[in-house]
Amino acid sequence: MTSTCCTRTLHRQPKGSLADKCRLGNIHRDERQRAREEPPSEDSPARHSKNRMAYMMKTRSLHLSPSELHHRLADQAPLRLTYRGQPFRPWQIRLRKKVIELLCSVPDTKCPLNVRELEHRETEDYTQTKLVYTGEPYSDVPCYLLIPTHVPPPIPVCICLQGHSTGMHISIGLAKYRGDKASLRRDGDYALQAIKEGFAALCIEQRCYGEREETRQKLRWRHGCVDATMHSLAMGRTMIREKVYDVQRGIDMLQEEYPQVDTSRIAITGCSGGGMTAFWTAALDGRISAAMPQGYFCTCAGGGMKTPHCVEIYVPGILAWMEKYDVAGLIAPRPLVIVTGKEDPIYPLSAVRKAYRKAKAIYGAAGAAGNIRLVVGEGGHRFYKYPAWKILKKLMG
Repeated sequence: MTSTCCTRTLHRQPKGSLADKCRLGNIHRDERQRAREEPPSEDSPARHSKNRMAYMMKTRSLHLSPSELHHRLADQAPLRLTYRGQPFRPWQIRLRKKVIELLCSVPDTKCPLNVRELEHRETEDYTQTKLVYTGEPYSDVPCYLLIPTHVPPPIPVCICLQGHSTGMHISIGLAKYRGDKASLRRDGDYALQAIKEGFAALCIEQRCYGEREETRQKLRWRHGCVDATMHSLAMGRTMIREKVYDVQRGIDMLQEEYPQVDTSRIAITGCSGGGMTAFWTAALDGRISAAMPQGYFCTCAGGGMKTPHCVEIYVPGILAWMEKYDVAGLIAPRPLVIVTGKEDPIYPLSAVRKAYRKAKAIYGAAGAAGNIRLVVGEGGHRFYKYPAWKILKKLMG
């Protein structure tokens, strides 16, 4: 006969049985209850999350982002030389002097251009020559010169400037690298367009782009314009002024070497970084007859201060003295065709329209209100050939 004690021993459930699981479940439930009742330890995730929320609540009203201050300063910029209805010509002279000061120095004396021909080919509609000239010592400038065969000389010329891209070859309709075909679909073949409109075309490779990207410096920024722009600032220069100087030397080359080109009728165009150089070259060099900057003209406060941009576009101290629409007054009374995209994310249309209204008032003061136009394309940040070329030709006469 088996005792009750023995029976209990024989019928004990094995380890890991349902009874054990129930007992463990009760223990875990008790631990969870204690965890809810006791404050979390200093290194627990719950404590970290709680501390972070408390910190965020305390700092919500603090101004920690640098742009908060910068945007406010930009909106309240003194613009000491902005146009306020004073006599136009004396104001323009004072403004030009200040712009030259802000953009900083270029070489006092010009070096020999030393023009060299690298390639030449002929097509049914134009001749195309690849050249290189020396802008300043240790700074050579490759370019393409396209001269139409169906236009009698002297032939008006358009200077064509690519922005951040793989290079000036896009202007002549050549797709060499990834992304070039997309650029061409966005009207990137500026030089071929110019030929069709009856211009010769000078396509200049800008500093930091294409063949002139930084290659000698082993450690460098991924974005091509950063190193060169910072170097120029350290030397008391600006990248804008250096790029304008290269274009000015290109005009020198046309005047000295190519009598078939009419250098009394020079247009200039480009998009983005090309539009930047086109705009500032027209402002600084009276040899430019008309300018068509695309994807660039906007207020500084509404564009460059509130959307991301390349470092090369910034002019140190500009908002203390003027806005970009004031600089347009240095182009007046010469024709200025401003082109932008309705959906351009980095140059908001509202800020472009504001800048245009201000610039048009300045043109009115110069007696040339009809010489400035605004063209708005239906897309984003790109070049728009229609109807921009038609308007440019009409204004040039």
